[in-house]
Amino acid sequence: MSVLFNQKHLLLEFFYFLVSCKHKPRRLLPTTLSYRRMLIYFATPLLTGGLVILLFWMKGWVAMAAPMSLIFYGLSLLHASHFTLTDIKYLGIIDVVLGLAAILWIQHSLLIWGIGFGIVHIGYGIYIYLRYERISSQA
Repeated sequence: MSVLFNQKHLLLEFFYFLVSCKHKPRRLLPTTLSYRRMLIYFATPLLTGGLVILLFWMKGWVAMAAPMSLIFYGLSLLHASHFTLTDIKYLGIIDVVLGLAAILWIQHSLLIWGIGFGIVHIGYGIYIYLRYERISSQA
């Protein structure tokens, strides 16, 4: 359990670091009410998913870890999309669909997990950069 907690804690700290770095030039504090709400909306399904995965693991259903992590991470993104870019909800939908596909094809769940957390995130990062960051850096 401590391994899962440490990973989630590191993820939240990294998320906080990214947001605070983005806001430093504008002198905005990431501790605003909107930020706290977004963090709660993001963390609630994510931590719940971590507990569900832990319970599945304890029952011996180790193969369900990859699909469940995709599903709950996608749900977290869907919830957090109310407070950030609305395009994030599409990444959440893609992750939920990939998680459901990983349940259907459990023998390929690790490959689908790699696609969801690897290829899809890289592609989505390029898309977000081209849509938002490149335009703002040219201005």
